[in-house]
Amino acid sequence: MRTGKQIITEEQSFEGNYYLTVKSPLLVDKKAEGVIELSLDITDKKKEGRCRKERNRNIKPIKD
Repeated sequence: MRTGKQIITEEQSFEGNYYLTVKSPLLVDKKAEGVIELSLDITDKKKEGRCRKERNRNIKPIKD
């Protein structure tokens, strides 16, 4: 946050859940006074993506 720019990361909790996290500086009179953080649980989306990759890996192309 020292740069004053927004940071977007993907994090995993100790319980194994995945979160998309956005951190932004809280500016007061153009001075950083704190941090605003928003986290979205994306665990189900990650699981769907892994299942889709595994399913696609098991599909073999048909040759003429």
